[in-house]
Amino acid sequence: PAVTVSHAITNLAVASWGATSRLEPVGEASRAKWLKEIEWLLVPVQHIVMMKPAVKMLDDGTRVEVMEQQLRQDIADALPALRRIDVALFGVLSRFRAEDLEVTWQSNPQGGVEGG
Repeated sequence: PAVTVSHAITNLAVASWGATSRLEPVGEASRAKWLKEIEWLLVPVQHIVMMKPAVKMLDDGTRVEVMEQQLRQDIADALPALRRIDVALFGVLSRFRAEDLEVTWQSNPQGGVEGG
């Protein structure tokens, strides 16, 4: 299931941003599509849980051992970070203006490419 969700997110990214050949403001249609479909893809991930033993107190004071659902730790850590990155990315892309942006690439003596 994780690989399937990963492929679906990759395909969504290609469908949403694949035609973008330069840095430019994100259109409202692309942004709305991305936000709607990424949410659809992340909903099942939010329900990947582990069962954890816990103690529950009943009304009469009796302690009962039960199994509690807990979001997997890797997902609990990654989902909020993913959402923050998503918001930050849209924040940056929404500030681009055609007249404000010029990107040039220079050859790096160590063999790489760096922005300028």
